[in-house]
Amino acid sequence: MALPMNRVYRIPFLLIVTLTFAGIGLDYTFPTNCHSKSTTLPDWIPQPVDLVLVSEPRLLQAAESAQKAVANAPDDAGAWGNLGNVYLVHGWEAEAARCYRRAANIDSAEFRWFYYLGLSTYKTDAQTAVDAFRKAIALDPDYPPVYVNHAHALRRLGRLEEARRHLLHVIELEPKNPFAEVALGELSLASKQFDDARVHLERALELNPAQSEAHAAMAQVALALGDKEAANRHAQAARRPSKHTEMDDPLWWEVVKVGVTAKRYAERGTRYLERGDFKNAATELAAAASSKPKDAEIWFNYGIVLLSINRYGKARKALEHALLIIDENDLEGGMSPKTPKEIEFLEIHSNYNLGYVYERTGDRVKAVAAYRRAIELKPDLAIAHAGLGVLYAKTGRIREGIAHCKQAIQLAPDDIKLQHSLATVYWQAKLYNNAAEVYDNVLQFDPDDKRALHQRGVIYMGKRMYSEAIEKFNRVLEIQPDDALAHGALGTAYLKIGNRAAAIAEFETVLRLDPNNRTAQRMLRGLTR
Repeated sequence: MALPMNRVYRIPFLLIVTLTFAGIGLDYTFPTNCHSKSTTLPDWIPQPVDLVLVSEPRLLQAAESAQKAVANAPDDAGAWGNLGNVYLVHGWEAEAARCYRRAANIDSAEFRWFYYLGLSTYKTDAQTAVDAFRKAIALDPDYPPVYVNHAHALRRLGRLEEARRHLLHVIELEPKNPFAEVALGELSLASKQFDDARVHLERALELNPAQSEAHAAMAQVALALGDKEAANRHAQAARRPSKHTEMDDPLWWEVVKVGVTAKRYAERGTRYLERGDFKNAATELAAAASSKPKDAEIWFNYGIVLLSINRYGKARKALEHALLIIDENDLEGGMSPKTPKEIEFLEIHSNYNLGYVYERTGDRVKAVAAYRRAIELKPDLAIAHAGLGVLYAKTGRIREGIAHCKQAIQLAPDDIKLQHSLATVYWQAKLYNNAAEVYDNVLQFDPDDKRALHQRGVIYMGKRMYSEAIEKFNRVLEIQPDDALAHGALGTAYLKIGNRAAAIAEFETVLRLDPNNRTAQRMLRGLTR
């Protein structure tokens, strides 16, 4: 997911702010004249002819450093490989391939040099790539990505059955690899084996439900099988921005890490975001924004990273800036041209997430406006209806809040989070019986939903149905034994039925988990006098 178009997050969604907003400073000074130095390189060190046209200091510095390492140690395979990585990640495949060949000649027992040689040539010289991948597999037959890329190279040469065998082997090594399934589906489609293609593509979509490439192939398969309704459904899904996880390829990640262009900073930021490493994600995306300040996609994703670490003020500025770029149609500074659908996507979800930010920062008027704008742009955006419904309830507009939350559930009936939103509105309106019905619905979907169990227990407490409440709180603690809130509620329930010893034990547990819990301290003082 180029990063934001591939993945959507409800933390609420995806990517960037400038260095000013992020509070991150980068040193753009460059102490030497890289252009003049590059002309003194030995002839045996490959150099892209257009390197002298590059004006970005970070890229020039990375190239010069890698070139110097090779010049100082011409028999070091690692130095050649690193130079190849610098070239490959910045788009100089031919020069990268020369570096990898040299590294492989020096150290012919190293898998990665042959793998990288294949990656750098499979689009332009498929036969060389096939030979390189074959040697890599001989050195390490248990690395799934090499088979996927080998299959791509074989397909370019028309060797479809060989490609199929490699992809089937990927499934043996990694049964849940959606990229192998997509490739197998495309191969079956090309050979008009439509039933087989459907099986593989359905598996791929189970693993990556919003991968547009898989939907595009499925549309063709469904049409060939005479299912026009499914073909139309998949064709519509294929037109949406693709949102899928990237293939797990640690060696390619090593290449990506040496990239110093905005695209690679953005890619790394997205990967860190997927791993929950928000600090590194923020750093990488800030650098991407500094290079491409007019890229609405980057600002959008950066805003999501900031949201995930509760930096609401800076997230607000990032998302507002994304909308400013879109509103002014000032998109020429982006990493890639945006389709109208992609621009619409960014505008919709920037507004939705701004609604969330405004609400968190207490600006309810702007929050309502942002949620309503998101709904105006996409009337079936269930999460925006739910967000607006909860916000209306907070401002006393209960009837409207309930209506929007119910509409959200109608749009996405299987989304438990939307059920929780409706229950929250009922709770705020003190309509506890209605909230109980919703929580019961949630527990039908997911019997282990801790929030629904806890709230259901609280409602039982209000009705003096203490045995039922105790059952719910105990169920929460079976799922999460260190839940201090559930221990406190259970202690209160025990106290209500006169079981002082059990109540004391529960409040002591609360204090063990949360030593500063004043409620538990007060209850224990009263029970132990």
